[in-house]
Amino acid sequence: MCGRYGALPIGMWATTMVGFGSLFAEPLAAPVAAQDAAESFQPDAGPESDPEADSKAEAEAEPEPEPGTEPNSDAETEPDPEPEPEAEPEAEAEPNPGADPGPTADPEPEPDPEPETAADPETETAAEYSPDEDYEYGAVAEVEADIEEKKLAAPSDFDIQLGALARVPRADAQSMLTLTPGVFLSQHATTGHTAGMFLRGFDAAEGEDLEVTVEGIPLNEVSNAHGHGYTDTGFVMPELVHGLRVIQGPFDPAQGDFAVAGSVDYRLGLEERGVHAKAGYGRFGERRAGLWWGPKGQSTGTLAGLNLHAGDGFGPNRAFENGSVLGQYEGTGRNAELRYRVLAFASAASWDTAGVVRQDDFEARRLPCENDRDSQLFCLYDPNQGGSSQRVGVSSSVAWRSPNQLIDARVFALGRGLEIRENFTGFNNDPRTDGGAQRGDLAEQRYQALTAGQRTTYRQQFRGLGREQEVEVGSYLRFDQVDTRTDRLRDELGVPYRTDFDREIQQVNLAGYINGNLALLDWWDVVVGVRLDYFGYQVEDNNFPTEDRIGERLGRATSTANGFAVQPRGSLRFRLVKDLTYFISGGWGARSSDAAALSEGEFAPFARVVATETGLIWALQGQSRNRHAFETAFETWDLECRASAFFTRVEQDLVFDPVAGRNSLVGPTHRMGVMGYVKNRLASWLSQQASVTYTEARLATGGLRGSELVPFVPRWLLRWDVAATHYFKMRRQAFLVGAGFGLSHVGRRPLPLSEFAQPFTIGSASVTARWRWLELGVRAENLWNVRYRAAEFNYPSNFDGPSAPTSSLPTRHFAAGPPFTALAELRLHFDFEGSKTPRQ
Repeated sequence: MCGRYGALPIGMWATTMVGFGSLFAEPLAAPVAAQDAAESFQPDAGPESDPEADSKAEAEAEPEPEPGTEPNSDAETEPDPEPEPEAEPEAEAEPNPGADPGPTADPEPEPDPEPETAADPETETAAEYSPDEDYEYGAVAEVEADIEEKKLAAPSDFDIQLGALARVPRADAQSMLTLTPGVFLSQHATTGHTAGMFLRGFDAAEGEDLEVTVEGIPLNEVSNAHGHGYTDTGFVMPELVHGLRVIQGPFDPAQGDFAVAGSVDYRLGLEERGVHAKAGYGRFGERRAGLWWGPKGQSTGTLAGLNLHAGDGFGPNRAFENGSVLGQYEGTGRNAELRYRVLAFASAASWDTAGVVRQDDFEARRLPCENDRDSQLFCLYDPNQGGSSQRVGVSSSVAWRSPNQLIDARVFALGRGLEIRENFTGFNNDPRTDGGAQRGDLAEQRYQALTAGQRTTYRQQFRGLGREQEVEVGSYLRFDQVDTRTDRLRDELGVPYRTDFDREIQQVNLAGYINGNLALLDWWDVVVGVRLDYFGYQVEDNNFPTEDRIGERLGRATSTANGFAVQPRGSLRFRLVKDLTYFISGGWGARSSDAAALSEGEFAPFARVVATETGLIWALQGQSRNRHAFETAFETWDLECRASAFFTRVEQDLVFDPVAGRNSLVGPTHRMGVMGYVKNRLASWLSQQASVTYTEARLATGGLRGSELVPFVPRWLLRWDVAATHYFKMRRQAFLVGAGFGLSHVGRRPLPLSEFAQPFTIGSASVTARWRWLELGVRAENLWNVRYRAAEFNYPSNFDGPSAPTSSLPTRHFAAGPPFTALAELRLHFDFEGSKTPRQ
């Protein structure tokens, strides 16, 4: 992806990779005042050196930075605190790796003021003035990096800092998953309902094959009536997400249940301190309001937020409304090595769903809506579809760090309620035997759960074989008390007439792991570990018949089951040349069983997965020094390229079954594919990344290529994101203009019975402008107003009415994707605690 293919996409890479030094000269090379404004204006610019200190050091001491002090753009750095009066300096300090690149020197008299002739009014940049001599934009929080960040487990291990790419429109936390290659989200319902996730050739549905955590808190819901592993991230405000750790594949022993296709952990943080508010209104009656806050002087982990979102939807029966609140406090003990966090959150949502429509009814204009194409495309059969959800949770953690040790312990407790009503088949599956009309196939799925657990990690570094070595051990405990049920509702009045299943479940998951990161040679590392999971189930089935062949009996039965899963994982890392690393990774993973598939005394049949991957990572980071007038500015840049090939086999896979309204077993499957990824950042003004993934997923009954394709999984996925920021002056006032653009292409998706869904390409964009505390913006999605199908299926149905004959002939069904949408937003940013700090 970084060689001849570095020009992808649309030639953008070629322009950004040529002439870093000259590219920064105008207008990025800037004197002190506007660089300070830039830092305040854009908290998402990512960690970089302090231009003010750099410029001052350049003017007062040596023109060249100390060697070895180039900042690491991927690591979390600590911004400079509020300026204080200069103390009498001592001798020249030793250079600190990761600190400002300029050398530390004894202060000298202030240089002569810049001659007036040095500033050309035609070329004067925003960096050459201060918007207000006594005003500083929102304070940036103090950031402390971990003592030792975990090294990458595989070529598809991504530690993502949002930075400027947060400008690319993403409506919620779940959509941030598209920042990683090979991810496609498909929403066949409405906002509030979790979108289907496709990752690395897996149809992960709403979470069955992707482990999802927020600050280590597990969100996958066991034995959910709607789908085992259903995941809801609706309580997470996008503005409070600092980054994500995404691993595609089970390669790290810390990855747990549901990490079949991979895992993702959302990390919370708020860079720009102060009080922030937003209000927005958009097409189809979309309304957004939010408030988030980070007190000045506290770390990025101390934050609070409130989010409200509602809309009428882009067609009939698609209205939604949801709200969430989240707060976290992060503090330190008397010894800064001790850090603790307390997190609490709650959310509620409700939505209506249009469901799917038949292709033949759409083409014949038989749907119960206006006769024009758009009205038919967005029409529906059953207006009783929809759902609601509620969630509350608390978590606390304590971490102790020393130069060579890390101990992290956290506990969590969650409460969850969910109700979903969906009808995929109309009047086709009612097993009525009295000759009466069909009562309807509307399914009401209910789920209530209480979850509690703990997670502990201990990491130790030591010296061995003449090199730094590392070992990590961890433990995990999770207990779930679940009540899950599915009823069929009568079309008239919506009353239940049959129970498909009704279960009370207690599930325990105990796990432990050990992982060693061993440096055997200067160019060769070995990562080897093993994870052991135990699952125990107690299931009470309340839907047994009250009579059997012997006589009357109770309508319930209890069963227990348990099982172990041993999962070795590891990688070989070879540093071929400087900044170029070659990986060979492999691992076993497991997905816990849905309690519906268990019987008394059974050794729990897990869905086991074996995954391998090999690939290259080329990462470059640097610094460009640029002179303008009598000042020098240091601008950071980075470039990262990845290419990999992977193979995965799953013993018992699940695929969505529209007739049942949930996932069903399809037997063993395997996947093989390739991935290419490029990311680069130029100082604080441009960030972009692009990826392409090809995957072939097949049922494993006929060899690698001799069997049927796994339904719904697209072969080709392409994604490009780019964001830019520019600072300029107008009438001596500083302004920021930012823009983001995202492009997704989804290739053909196989459907059952050798059918294929149509490919589509959609784009999104945003533009914002900010002056001091006031920010205005517009974001738009589906820019070209493409009429596409977010989800397509192929199965038999009958939507002609209760008296029409049932059908066994499969036909195409689809759920339409949203058309062009736009939202105008007003944001206010206040720093009540420090907005009038005088400049030094």
